[in-house]
Amino acid sequence: DDATQIDESAEAPVYVAGSAPIWLKVTTAEVTDGAGIDVNVLVTVGADRFGAASFELRYDPMLLTPESCTADPGEAFDMVICNLDYAPGIVRFNAVSTGGAAGNVSPATLHFQRTGDSAEETPSFTLTPDSVTDVDGKALDWRIEAGNSPDAGTSHSIFLPGVSSSVGSPSTAEAPQGTLHSIFLPSVVSDEITPNAQAPAAPQTTESSPNWIFLPGIDNQSVRALESSADEPKEQSSPEITPSPEPTAAPVKAPDQPDLPPAEPEPSPLPQDEAWRWDVTPVAVLPSPRTWSKRRAG
Repeated sequence: DDATQIDESAEAPVYVAGSAPIWLKVTTAEVTDGAGIDVNVLVTVGADRFGAASFELRYDPMLLTPESCTADPGEAFDMVICNLDYAPGIVRFNAVSTGGAAGNVSPATLHFQRTGDSAEETPSFTLTPDSVTDVDGKALDWRIEAGNSPDAGTSHSIFLPGVSSSVGSPSTAEAPQGTLHSIFLPSVVSDEITPNAQAPAAPQTTESSPNWIFLPGIDNQSVRALESSADEPKEQSSPEITPSPEPTAAPVKAPDQPDLPPAEPEPSPLPQDEAWRWDVTPVAVLPSPRTWSKRRAG
């Protein structure tokens, strides 16, 4: 597996007009025992114009320990110097070629040993070239070729659903034939609406019930009896005995008011029919003559 990164903080050299950049690549390979990793640095394009350069290969010292460096394994350069102890996490090596190199060449191959329980960790390496010059001593531009990266000339099209503003059905033009690359965008969910949330149920309402107001009323039967009695001729009948009115609470007297006997209820008047009856013979009780004579004799 290839694992390379570009150090954006490195100062890019001045590009010389008319001179194409050289391409560099870092490849990695696991050792048979699984405890080590071999790292190979390659010049893939423009090696014939390569004059000199300094390289820094960065790694994680918590996962790896550099053990060896094989300088110029293909003997394509005039001189290669490798320093494993340059700094913790950094291996530095220099390469010089007075007449350029031919083909796909490697200035150095390094072997790293895993440390501790790092067998399941995937290490990464960062290659940073510095002071790259051509055979004439002029600054030379460079590029890092990532492993399994697509060619620069390959274009990737993105097909999105279109919206037609014209009246009628939108156009249904087919996408051009070829490999389509899907793009998955993260969905945005509101803080106030959660996915698959159901709308709150409407509050239950009951049928409106009438609001009754109770007022003191008059018995309809009594009213009808009074109306019918006024129309009918009055007949002589015995007086009806009506119940006495319900007792009422005694009025509250002032503190300085003297105690007075409660007022007696007025007698109920006789019905008008009974007050004017003339068929009753008045009876007068007079003293007997015997009683009268005794009084005169005495």
